[in-house]
Amino acid sequence: MPEPEGVIHQLYMERQLPPKVAEVARTQGEDPDRTSLMIEELRDMIYEKGECIPHRIDDDYLVKFLRARFWNVHHAYNLMVRYYAFRESNPEFYENVNPMALRSLGDDDIISISPYRDQEGRRVICFKFGKWRPSKIPIVDLFRATMLLLEVGSLEPQSQVLGGIGIMDLEGLTLNHAWNLTPAVAQKMLALLATSM
Repeated sequence: MPEPEGVIHQLYMERQLPPKVAEVARTQGEDPDRTSLMIEELRDMIYEKGECIPHRIDDDYLVKFLRARFWNVHHAYNLMVRYYAFRESNPEFYENVNPMALRSLGDDDIISISPYRDQEGRRVICFKFGKWRPSKIPIVDLFRATMLLLEVGSLEPQSQVLGGIGIMDLEGLTLNHAWNLTPAVAQKMLALLATSM
C-alpha cells in the first residue's frame, strides 16, 4: 500500500523548541536563565561522585537526562547512573550493532515508530510481538532494535520534553514466544524499564 503523501519520517533536531513545547518544558522546570547552572551542577556531580563514567558530558547530552527528570539534578544523576549500569551489564545490546541487520524487525512490522505523534505530542513506538519469529530473529535483536530506537529518539529535543509511549500488541503470541521469555530476559526487561523511569 503506498504511503500517504505528507507523511515524513524524520527527527526534528532543532534546539529551539516550538512555543507549545517550550511552555510544557517551563512547567516541567526548564528555566532558560538557570539551564547553564543546572547543567554545570550535574557535570560537577558526575565528577565528584564518580559512580558512572559517561561517554559524553557535553551540554546537549546532559540536558536529555535533566529533561527526563524535570530538571531535578539529583534525579537526573541517578537516572544516568542506572542508565550506565544497564549499558555495562548488557554490552550485547550496544556493541557492534548494525542497524541494517535489524531492518527485518521493521519490515516484518514487529517494531515500528509511527510517523505521527499522539494527541499529547509524544512519539509512539509499537511492538507486535505475535509477529516475531524466534527461530528467525533472536531476542537480543529485539533488545538491540529497541535500544537503538530509544537512543535515537532521545536525541530529539521535542521528545525529551514530551516523552514517548509504547504500545504492545500481543495478538498472535504463542507458547513458542513464551519459551523465549526466560527469567533472565524478564530481568533485562525490568532493568531496561528502570533506566527509563
